[in-house]
Amino acid sequence: MSTARETSAKHPRKNDPEGLKQRIFASALAEFSEAGLKGARLERIAEQADTTKRMVVYHFKNKESLYIAVLEYAYAHIRQDEMALNLATLPPQAAMQRLIEANFDYHVAHPAFIRLVSLENMQRGQYARQSEKLKLLNASALQTLEDILQRVNSRNYSPPT
Repeated sequence: MSTARETSAKHPRKNDPEGLKQRIFASALAEFSEAGLKGARLERIAEQADTTKRMVVYHFKNKESLYIAVLEYAYAHIRQDEMALNLATLPPQAAMQRLIEANFDYHVAHPAFIRLVSLENMQRGQYARQSEKLKLLNASALQTLEDILQRVNSRNYSPPT
């Protein structure tokens, strides 16, 4: 008969809460982007994340909270990509072109993001409005555009000839 210590040595327990959250996010993003909030099932999310429904609920309370967290995660990811563009170092026209190209590239590379946003928009942003983090993330996107447009309107800018 094996002891608990021997059993745990044979099957070491993975204690990686951040890794688990990332797996849950990835699984939930796929599930929500395919089935929407109403059609998504925590059991499928847990199975794809290689965990239990109980652990998903432990980390996120309920399906709606997880959905909002996934929206925040998805928007944070695209905003990080936008910040990495260093648009302030480019002339306004080049900055706007780079931002648009990067957004198209992002959407091509992340079709689940498009589906997730489309499904949320069909709900008239019902869950996105509940998130202060999303308000800040979207404000940063608007600020990026405003900064570019202000540089266009500044007296120091001369359009390329």
